[in-house]
Parts: sequence; C-alpha cells; structure tokens
Amino acid sequence: MPIFMSPLAFWGLLALAAVTAIYLFRRQSRNIRVSSLMFWSHVKVPAEGGRKITRLQIPLVLVLELFILVLLVLAAATPRAVTGDQLVPVALILDDSLSMSAGSGETARSRALTWLDKNILTRNFVRLTMIRAGVEPEIIGRSDLKAAEASHLIGGWRCRSPYSDLNAALRNVSEICSPDTRVLVITDRPTQQVLADNISWLSFGQPLANIAITTANRYALGDVDRCFFEFVNFATAPARLQAEIVNAGNGTVLERLDLELAARSHRRVRLSVKDTEAEIRALVKNDGIDYDNQAWLLPVRPEPVRVELASLSARLRPLLERTLTSSGLAAVVASGSHLAFFEGAGEITPVSGRWNFVIHNATQPVTVRGSVAVDKNHPLLGGLPKVLAAWAFDRNFSVAGQPLMSVAGVPLLIAAEDSHGDRTIFLNLTADRSNLHATAVWPVFFWNLLNWRQQANPGPIQFNYRSGMEVKVNLPTGVKNLKVISPSGREAEIQVWRRNAGFIVREPGIYSLQAGEMNWKTAANLNSVEESDLTGLQTSLPEIELASGDASRYFSDVRWWFIVPALLLLILHQWLLRQGRPGHVY
Repeated sequence: MPIFMSPLAFWGLLALAAVTAIYLFRRQSRNIRVSSLMFWSHVKVPAEGGRKITRLQIPLVLVLELFILVLLVLAAATPRAVTGDQLVPVALILDDSLSMSAGSGETARSRALTWLDKNILTRNFVRLTMIRAGVEPEIIGRSDLKAAEASHLIGGWRCRSPYSDLNAALRNVSEICSPDTRVLVITDRPTQQVLADNISWLSFGQPLANIAITTANRYALGDVDRCFFEFVNFATAPARLQAEIVNAGNGTVLERLDLELAARSHRRVRLSVKDTEAEIRALVKNDGIDYDNQAWLLPVRPEPVRVELASLSARLRPLLERTLTSSGLAAVVASGSHLAFFEGAGEITPVSGRWNFVIHNATQPVTVRGSVAVDKNHPLLGGLPKVLAAWAFDRNFSVAGQPLMSVAGVPLLIAAEDSHGDRTIFLNLTADRSNLHATAVWPVFFWNLLNWRQQANPGPIQFNYRSGMEVKVNLPTGVKNLKVISPSGREAEIQVWRRNAGFIVREPGIYSLQAGEMNWKTAANLNSVEESDLTGLQTSLPEIELASGDASRYFSDVRWWFIVPALLLLILHQWLLRQGRPGHVY
C-alpha cells in the first residue's frame, strides 16, 4: 500500500460533489419559436444548471469523470511506496550447525523459523539475502529474494553442519551486500562481539543436557590397533552413561559401559584390537540427542608399498632391503611395484603409476663431512635430524628437478615429477665411501620416502576424519570422476584433477567412495565439544526495526500509478463524447 505524503490534497475530493450536482440539478427545457423546422436539427441545447432535480441522462460519462477526479486527487497527495530496487535490504545469516536441530520436540531451528515467518517473511517491503553459515558460507537461492520466494527456499536450511563459521558469513555479507543492508544473525548462542549498528544477533537456544562422544582415535601399534574413545556428560547434574564399543563386522561387544557420570565429567576408554581389518563402532544408548552418540573407526593400515630392488648391486641391495622392510611400510616384489630402485638413470623404463629412486654413483667422488642444506618443508625431509656424515658425491652431477639437499652448491638430492604425477628421486651418493647409512638420517629418510609414496597410492590418504575436514583421494590414471555416497545416501560426483579429488565431510557417519572398479570407505566423526556442549544455549531477541532512521529513503514516487490510469480514462471519456448522437444516452 502506498503512503501519501500530502494528505491535505484529499480536500480535492469535494470536487466530486460539485460535478455530481451539475448532473443532478438541471433547468427545465425552454420553448423556442422558429419559422421553420428545417433548422431545428442544427440546434444543440447544452445542459444547464438549475435547482430542479431531473433524471440522470448520461451516467457512464459521469462515472468516468468521477474516477478521473479521484485518481488526480490521489496523485496530488504525493503517494510513495516500496517498489523494485527500493525494497528494504535484509541479510539473514542462518546458523547451520547441528546444535540448532538439538532437542526432542521444539528446536532452536523451529523457533527461529516461527519468528522469521511472523516478523520477516510476511513483510512484502523487504528483499532478502539468505546465507547458510556452515563450514563455508553459502547463499540459499540467490541474493535479493522477495519474501514469498524466501519462504519457499528457507526449507533448504537443514542445520547439519559440524560447526558454523558465523564470522566468515558476516564477511561474506559485507562483500556482496550494500552498506545499508540490515543483517540478522539467526543462531542459538549469545555473542560477546561488538556488533555494527546494522547487525542484530538473535539467539533461539535453550539449555539442554547431553552425553556425547567427543574423541575417537585409532592408530597402529605393532601387530594390533589401539583405539581411544572419550565420553563426556555435558550437564549440570549427574547422568547415567550406557554405551557399547563393538566390532561392526561381526557384532562382538568389545567394551560395555554402564555407570554414573558426574556433572561436567568424562570417561576415557582405551582398548587394543587384534583384528586390524575390523570396523569399530562406539554408541551411546541412552541419550536423546543423536548426532554425537556414535563414532566410527575404520582400519588405518594402508596397503604396503610394493618395492623392486632387482636393479641394485650386491652392495646396495641388502642394505636397502633391510632398511625398507624394517620400516613396516614396504613389501619387496619382483614386478608390479609402486617404487623401483636403480643405480644410474640409464636403465630406467618409464611405467605409469611407478615412482623411481635413482642412486647416482660417482666415478671420481668427492667426500665432504659437514652440514648439509636441507629443505625440511618437503615430505621427504620432514623430521630429518641434522645431517652430519661423510658424504661422497659427484661434484658435476646435475639433472632437472627440485634440489632438496645440497652442499657447496652441489645437489645431493633432487626430486622430479612428470606430466602424470609420477616422481623420480635422484640421490647423489657413493655408498662405498660414505657412512650416511650408519647415521639416524638413513632410516628417517627412507621412512619418509615410503610414507610419501604410500600416500600417493589410489584411495584416501587417511580413513578416519573429523567432520568438517577435507578428504583427499588419489586416483589411478584415466579416472575422471569420484562418486561419493554420504551416510544419508546422497550421491555426488567429484571432478578429478591430476589424479586427485577432494571433498569436505559435513555429515557424521560412513562415506562410500567409488572410482571405476575401486571402492573405499572413510569415516567422519563429529568430535566437537562446541556442538555437544548445549548448556550455554540461550534465547535473546532484541527489538528489530527494519527501516531504522530515515525510512523515506526506501520509498519511491508512484504518482504515475494514478496519473496513467487517469489519462487513459480521459481518452475514453473524450471518445464517448465524440461518438455521441442526439437522443443517445451513455
């Protein structure tokens, strides 16, 4: 509805009575004497005013004139209305974290939707930008939605993210919205931040008691796997904990818990699993908030690196074989290897998917004993102790690649990569005149080498993640898409770039990965104290004035709404008068 800025113009409506009176009060016709009737048809007697009421003769013209007068009076009253780009801009930042959906009945999300439907989504003078604040801010639909459009799209706000980065969402709003945009942060917790004048923080939470699994970890230790779980009572009163840790493959219960947990206390469980291929699952059985009641731990032992040593001399082969097998990451094979060792680059035949390690023996080596420059940011050299060894090398050795170790400007270790992502590592070393293999550098270096190569094998780099982390997957040559099936059954196709693909796990549970004929699983566990501790949830609803300050800046002049119809009716009025015939009544 328009707002009229000059209401005094409505006095002009009195002209309606004057126009009506002209039609109602007409004088009687006068007698006119003429000498002949031949001139009678040319006499036009205009309507005259008078005091005697006569029957209305041309009502359609009268109605048109009255409408025209009303429209002109409304236009003179200076109407203003919120239209088009003048709609009040409002940005809704919607907390998408799991805690917004916590509760057996009414949740913070449902309370927020009720408030939004009553106070925002029914306002036709606003244009809305809705941002779902989860791991990353995402716009729902498009920016500048009308209220009716936003009402249909807000159902996409499901509150399933492992955490909510509200600060990132606020930065996103400052980048895509105008400075006068009214920003409403919809969440379940109060804030201690100092907010700008155009930002309102609305929380719809209520404190809840909750028992959660906050830690789940698994690692290999010799012939067994070690698993660790932590159960926490996030409540201000003691609570009963009933939980099980089971082998998900055969249903065997590995640990059963039935105990009283004091307020704000925890219980840690450590156990050894002999079946290193077993999937382990922990479950809290007596808690009403589901999203943090389960944790999954998949096997953590990746496929060993298949290594070929056939091209090495009798001097180097036993030395390297002993080093590699003792790492626990390698298996020596005759063919079909992931990593092949050579003495000299002349015998190398490129094989797709295979890495090569070349040891360059110098014919006239130079021996140096002292510190070596090391690039410790590279995966091959992470955690490497200081290199203090008698190192015999070829002073003139040079190949294309990235130097990782050098001394006096001479490269000792070089890493090169081909167009398919396969690596070749060159080691400038004459083993007969060096004692590098007798130092701590030797086992650390080759463990790094095997671990680096193992992480490049097809499949996930690791198998157990926290929600919100990125899963990185290596894929064989020729695979263009990775199919991901979430715990809820939703499927997604991830594009592969240079044999790598990645995606963020937002939903706790088991993810299935498919690439051609290869299949893997990864587990995502919430493990979030912030999302599980619901005692700090509060409701805080400050007063909201969408058009604070000078509200007239949101309104545009809409006098044309009334002037244009008035002109059209005036044209119709004139046409009717021109079409009039004697004796014809409109």
